[in-house]
Amino acid sequence: MAFRLVAFDALNTLIRITGSTGQQYLRTLDLHTIGTVSSTTEDAMNAQFWQARTEIMSKHPAYGFYTQKTSEEVWKKIFEETTRPFVDQDTTEDELEEAFQYIYNTFDYELIENASDLLKSIDRSKTKTCVYTNGDERIHRILKQLGIYDHFDFVLSSAETGLEKPRAQAYVRCLEVAGIKEPSEAVYIGDDVEKDFLGPRRLGMHSINILPNKPEIVPDDSYVNNLNSLKRVLSKFELTH
Repeated sequence: MAFRLVAFDALNTLIRITGSTGQQYLRTLDLHTIGTVSSTTEDAMNAQFWQARTEIMSKHPAYGFYTQKTSEEVWKKIFEETTRPFVDQDTTEDELEEAFQYIYNTFDYELIENASDLLKSIDRSKTKTCVYTNGDERIHRILKQLGIYDHFDFVLSSAETGLEKPRAQAYVRCLEVAGIKEPSEAVYIGDDVEKDFLGPRRLGMHSINILPNKPEIVPDDSYVNNLNSLKRVLSKFELTH
């Protein structure tokens, strides 16, 4: 099988959050001296974040694409709802805005082990590569800062397209941008079983699931537990140098 497109998810496939969201939110409140950090646990902040994110994203899918909100405006709502129980009552709007701008523009990610080596090994004379993520347009800056942006022919986010995985149109957009008509000529790689494995397969794409432990629904030949193993799989398709 000759794949003309190798498509990647981003978060927890090639990159990951440094520490945790809770850690970074707590550090932001502490840095700006506007929260009760000493009595707040990372787990409590993480739980509050996911509750806020789930609620607000249900109202503003694809980071506000359909509700005329910018992704920054949506993230500000998430930040405010996440930190509300932990912020000092006398915190001003300007102080909260300053804290939000700080974390919005400096939220920290790191490469997953061997991500750079894997991407360098892909022979781009034989296949195109891309990222499609259920995220916002900051993914471009993040991948540039981490030094891997130039390994992709294109990078797309759901905030830019309005198409969230596992909607079939999200994968179709990848194929369209790559100039590919047959889904079977593309492979999608990611950690989420529904969004990165089953979703592409329903369209007719190939897919590879990357997780520490193999889900029962994923066949052995479509599973890897790290990026080194993925490199070996891609080499079997003669996609690496």
